[in-house]
Amino acid sequence: MNKRCTSRFPFSAGFTLVEILVVVGIIAVLAVLAIPSFQKARLNSQNTAFMNDLRIIDGAINQYIINNGSYPADVNEKIIPPELVSYLKNMDWSKPTPIGGYWDYDYNWGMTCGIGVLGPSRTAAEMEKLGSFTNFGGQYIQIIVP
Repeated sequence: MNKRCTSRFPFSAGFTLVEILVVVGIIAVLAVLAIPSFQKARLNSQNTAFMNDLRIIDGAINQYIINNGSYPADVNEKIIPPELVSYLKNMDWSKPTPIGGYWDYDYNWGMTCGIGVLGPSRTAAEMEKLGSFTNFGGQYIQIIVP
């Protein structure tokens, strides 16, 4: 007796190479379209977080000036002025800013009072879009109190 192998499915149930290549191609096109949008959204959120931090620092310095009638003392970069610690309880200046680099408070350094970012990961043009920053050799200063 000659037995033939009979199957419920006359063809293989797998995908062909062409079908797999088409799916991979569609996924690649979607990734190419989506990645720039995600990068732009990430950049915008970092810029927004930076500007919010800058507003908080500006408010704290101005509040200190109102309360004490003087400016906080200048300290090294990455160090919050000791007088501002109580005004900026939730801010750690030893950590990088949302746009890279580190915070730096400046007093009587070519201006009355300013907040700086030392070594941000943004270009000069991008820093200009963020606000009225002045470039001092890689450090960007925004004058807070004229």
